Parts: sequence; C-alpha cells; structure tokens
Amino acid sequence: MNIYNSVIAGASNSKGSIKGYLQNNVNKSLDTFKDLLDKAEKADTTGAISGAIKEAKESLEGIEAMNKSDELATTFKKLEAQAKKDEEMFKTFDFMQLMTQLMYGTNDESEKRKLYQKMNELAASVKK
Repeated sequence: MNIYNSVIAGASNSKGSIKGYLQNNVNKSLDTFKDLLDKAEKADTTGAISGAIKEAKESLEGIEAMNKSDELATTFKKLEAQAKKDEEMFKTFDFMQLMTQLMYGTNDESEKRKLYQKMNELAASVKK
C-alpha cells in the first residue's frame, strides 16, 4: 500500500470522512462510559462512591456537549482539508519516485509499461 493510500484510509471510511469515523467511535465510547457509570451507581449500595460517580457524570455531560459543538466540527473540517493536501503531496512524491525509477532503472519494456501506467493513474488522480 502506498503512503497516500494509508493517509486516505485513515481519513476516510464507509461514512467518507474523518469526522464520521471519529464521531462514531466517540459516541460508542461515551455510551459505554455512561453505561459503566450507571452500573457503578446501581452497585454502590453503601453510597461510598456516589460523589465520584456524580462528578464523572457531570464531566461526561461536558464532554458530550463539547462533542456536539461547532468548534469540533470546524476542527474536523481542517483535518479533512489537511489530509487531502497530504494525499496530493504523497501522490506527487510517488510520481517522482516512479519517474526516477523509469529514468535510472534497468527496466525491460513490460516494466516500463507498468511504470507508465502507474504514473498516468497518479497524474490523473492529482488533476481531479
């Protein structure tokens, strides 16, 4: 796998964005934590940790509010834009490596065709 494919694989998923991927995982984690706090509250028959549970639930509410804020959405947009820029940079780097291999490598005709094909694919994807 090329480096830029790794970057984009991290930036995209079935939902198509970093935000979708991370948001899904954050929501799952928050739900799991909320469930754990509820279980701890039910198990605390003596009230020994009720203060800690209350404090944790208040913190959880703050995290959930932050998770829904516009600031977080703006940060995700910036991350997605940076991932796109990085993708272009890695594609350009790969193109230059292929060009160097074509110029200085001892390639037979079939290898040269493969290199040209890869270069054309990279060039076409950068133009988009």
